[in-house]
Amino acid sequence: LILKSCRYGYDGKNQYVIHNEKELAELNLAFPGEYIAEKLIRFEKEISVVCARFKDGISFYEPFENVHVNGILSTANHPATLTPQQSSQALEYTEKITQALDYIGVLAVEYFVIQDGILFNEMAPRPHNSAHGTIEGCTFSQFDLHVAAITNAPVIQPRRIAATMMINILGQDLERALEALDQLDPDLTHLHLYGKKENRTNRKVGHLTLCAATQEDLVKEAQRYRRIT
Repeated sequence: LILKSCRYGYDGKNQYVIHNEKELAELNLAFPGEYIAEKLIRFEKEISVVCARFKDGISFYEPFENVHVNGILSTANHPATLTPQQSSQALEYTEKITQALDYIGVLAVEYFVIQDGILFNEMAPRPHNSAHGTIEGCTFSQFDLHVAAITNAPVIQPRRIAATMMINILGQDLERALEALDQLDPDLTHLHLYGKKENRTNRKVGHLTLCAATQEDLVKEAQRYRRIT
């Protein structure tokens, strides 16, 4: 199972993969305490669906495909590589959740893609890290939609204008990412720094978004970035 603390259990922090009682005992955790225990799922990929519910309707982005390294989101590709059935199911489930909550604003729901379909993982009632690529890759970003929805604007349907890969920049990787910018196409590469006062190891301090006309071109651009860094 995976054990997570109810507070500060994110980005690989306070999360433990436990295979047996011996491993649990060795962690020497305080019980009783506030933890969530989840079954360990063997999945093909993780996706997130980001939607915005307005007073008069709901809008969606195509699902994002997420890759994690050491429990931290590393990249998010848009759009995800899914079957039409998987994509339709993910949007349908997300709409049901949003309607049931009577939620207004941007909501992100993460799913595991498994052999039998998709499985709910977790959700975030806010703009989400995986959808940062919408800033350059769509006609309206997730932030545009959130502000519009909570200020009672009529529903907006965003449209994707580029394939994107959002790459999180951690504190220890910032210097290499900045050096790589000089060797990348400025029209296809977009840097966002968050102004963090301290660039700690494994702390998200910014992200880089790569844009391309097609998924094939995006893969080439991503490979070029990885060679540089």
